[in-house]
Amino acid sequence: LLHPATYVNKLLVTSRQGTMQLWNIKANKLLHEFFTNDTKSNSITTIAQSTVVDVVAIGYNDGQIRLHNLRYDETLVTFT
Repeated sequence: LLHPATYVNKLLVTSRQGTMQLWNIKANKLLHEFFTNDTKSNSITTIAQSTVVDVVAIGYNDGQIRLHNLRYDETLVTFT
């Protein structure tokens, strides 16, 4: 779970399937599902807020780290 900076009433929820979901917790509504993983065998193990607004770091069980832009739903860089 992560509460992204500047995202009021929003939470990012990650899964073992490598997806992230952005939820409005006040309305209990799914706003967007991110598909940040190109292999279904790769689980998200950690997530952290970047100092840049709309960007989070996602860690995977194979050691990869990806910087992902939430606003544009795109991976900016992948570290292996």
